[in-house]
Amino acid sequence: MKIGIIGLDNSHALHYPRLIALAAQSMGEEITFPIASKAGSLNIPQSCERVDDIAIQVSQDTGCVLSEHIESVAESSDGLLILALDPQIKQAAVERTLPYGKPLFIDKYLAANTTQAKLLVQQARAQGTPLFSASALPFHPALLAFAQSGEPHKPHDIQMRGPLYKIAGLSPRLFYGFHYTGMAAALFHTDCRAIRVREHENGLSISGEWRDGGKLLVDARADDYGPFRLANEVAGIRAEIAGDNPTALYSGVAEAIASFFFNGPPSNAVEQAMRALAWLEGRPTPEE
Repeated sequence: MKIGIIGLDNSHALHYPRLIALAAQSMGEEITFPIASKAGSLNIPQSCERVDDIAIQVSQDTGCVLSEHIESVAESSDGLLILALDPQIKQAAVERTLPYGKPLFIDKYLAANTTQAKLLVQQARAQGTPLFSASALPFHPALLAFAQSGEPHKPHDIQMRGPLYKIAGLSPRLFYGFHYTGMAAALFHTDCRAIRVREHENGLSISGEWRDGGKLLVDARADDYGPFRLANEVAGIRAEIAGDNPTALYSGVAEAIASFFFNGPPSNAVEQAMRALAWLEGRPTPEE
């Protein structure tokens, strides 16, 4: 299967292709990356600074041809990885490639807001385009083990602490806050009663309550350089997700992406991404 890449200004482009190809091999399948488009952004300094270097490395690693035309990437591929950092460029890439009907993996986050996300999902369904979007963290083995620990029938009482990485030109609430609400969407049921999001000078605080009595408390800070730390104090369960080992960090989501291209998205994956977006906006559910 031939997968095109749109967005070479994202460090994920340095790791996802290799890990997705390895995941496909473990399934007895083959994925190659014959074509890619830089899709960099003049509005994000980091994009401008690194897109050419990442493009050179990805081209060397995968043997892909670089194209300036997103449509050419879509035409030449069986599926697409949309990794662009700039939400406007990402949105435009999705809109321009949806009509081709090729399976689309959209790197976190699904869209810049729930209104755009709902429209995107509606368009994809109307055109029969398979869609998958996720952060890497909900598929990390440590998060999966954490979710399965304790007594599932009892309410969760979860605390999350960790970094809030800032990139000039991007909303840290959206760009990095999505990691936390993405994990929360994987851990909690959909019946959120209340969610509160507060940005402050040095970070982001999120607190939520669920109808089954579960609670969430997130403290993400720009001066926190440690791993993502999760705790269920009631059950006495803790977990850590380190960010300094790309293979360990991304292998879980790479397996999910490879499976998506051959078998379709994980169950409720799009709904989970929608919930994570809604909670970042302080909405208990995407419908409200």
